[in-house]
Amino acid sequence: MVAVSGCFAGAIGEKCTNEWECDYGLKCLEIGGAASGICAVGCHDTPCDDGRCIVTSFGFLCLRECTGTSLCDPMHACRPVDGGPNVCWPNYSGEFSVASEPPPASEPEEEDAGTTAPDGSLQWVAIPSGTFTMGCSAKDLDCKTDEKPAHPVVVAAFEMTSTEITETQYEAAMGENPSLFAPTTGCSDCPVVMVPRDEATAFCSTLGGRLPTEAEWEYAARGGTSTKYVCGSSQACLDSIAWYEENSKSNQHPVGKKSPNGYGLFDMFGNVSEWVQDCYHYDYVGTTSSSFPAWTSNCDGDQVSRGGGYWDAPTNLRASSKFMQWAGMSLPGVGFRCVRAKF
Repeated sequence: MVAVSGCFAGAIGEKCTNEWECDYGLKCLEIGGAASGICAVGCHDTPCDDGRCIVTSFGFLCLRECTGTSLCDPMHACRPVDGGPNVCWPNYSGEFSVASEPPPASEPEEEDAGTTAPDGSLQWVAIPSGTFTMGCSAKDLDCKTDEKPAHPVVVAAFEMTSTEITETQYEAAMGENPSLFAPTTGCSDCPVVMVPRDEATAFCSTLGGRLPTEAEWEYAARGGTSTKYVCGSSQACLDSIAWYEENSKSNQHPVGKKSPNGYGLFDMFGNVSEWVQDCYHYDYVGTTSSSFPAWTSNCDGDQVSRGGGYWDAPTNLRASSKFMQWAGMSLPGVGFRCVRAKF
């Protein structure tokens, strides 16, 4: 994500760092960290006065419908968002530039197949938009209170790194390897650990991304399934997809060595647990039906990781299982992966 510049009253879609840089009535919607956003009108609870309410990876936004780029100002391009109608969307490609007609939505498959990270090895996987039931899986008797009630969530399309960020990838971007302070490292292709959530967020920002919300993570991890385990209803299938207490020999393993899920994501369960944006809540009462933004209100500040690790029993590798982590901690068993909006 590029640095934000300018300190004028911005219209819808213009860059901002805080609400004061947007026109009256607009909010500065964070898209890549606290210092990077766009001026926008949220419409989850409020009707649009001028435009159409669209579910995007940045939340519910009022956007102007269009049939061609000539109907948008030079800061925007006319394009479909997540398979929906054509709207005037911010023309992000470095700094804003005069928009040219973007390629059709069906053409960017080469990028979906793998965009490289600083060390040339990181791959992005396209996660389609959809609706799923988040929380306690059907017929799962092991569910805890913090996985209930199960509830429908609308998810906008996005991209996710195919594996957990490795030590090599982190060091290439950040110039250090914090995993050297963990007791189970010495593996450059293993997930990087000992990274506090804020520093994980900073890494993702260097790639133009962010950490996933908890809803995005669970939707991506399920890979289109609704069973107790992503690979089926019996824990016998876990050996094929995860490193956990029964096969890990109490250690991390290089990423991408087990079978991927239905979306092409590796190690979503086991190996190490993964940071998400949301803070920890004791249940899902009061959450929203949208996968973005993260649920960070009305909680005590404790954080959430997902997916379980190499030390975990099968019950912690269920699709709906979650873990409360202390705020700000560097933990030897927690890593992360990144997501970014898919236009």
